[in-house]
Amino acid sequence: MVKLPDGTILKMLWTQVQYINHNDNIIFPIIPMVNDRDIIIFPNMQKWMAIEQIFSLKEREEIIFLLEHIKWKRNVKVVETGIEANVNNPHLFGTSTLERTKGYKQLSEQNLFDPDSMLDKQQVKTIYLAFEKKFANHASGIVFVPQELLIDGSVLKECSIPVLKANRNVDLRVFSF
Repeated sequence: MVKLPDGTILKMLWTQVQYINHNDNIIFPIIPMVNDRDIIIFPNMQKWMAIEQIFSLKEREEIIFLLEHIKWKRNVKVVETGIEANVNNPHLFGTSTLERTKGYKQLSEQNLFDPDSMLDKQQVKTIYLAFEKKFANHASGIVFVPQELLIDGSVLKECSIPVLKANRNVDLRVFSF
């Protein structure tokens, strides 16, 4: 977690980054990539205008700058899309995701992506990739995956999906939004 002098907090997690400014927060999804920079999905200007009463256009520029310039223990790039902004909604994750596990909670509390983490970028990525594979290997039941997230080079497509396909306890279903 990075805390700025004005009290604003940025919390970098595996599949999302949270920007918290006093009573308001916004969550940006992240698509972790295997060998490329991880993609932070950011609302384009049209979508941002819908939340301008909560987060100003100036704050939008500041958020993008901070996401790109803080020395995270991961390589990131901000990509603007037509995604709706997730404002003041802390319940982004579904009930059966990696992020809902005890192990993930313990791992994320270590703030491994923070600039002051004792690990380097590759060590942090290795830990999270191993955790992704372990989660996919222990999954059971129906697993729904949006086709739109199966990006070439993404951790989901290159690491998780092959393990899920090999897992006899999983019924993998890919769907489109």
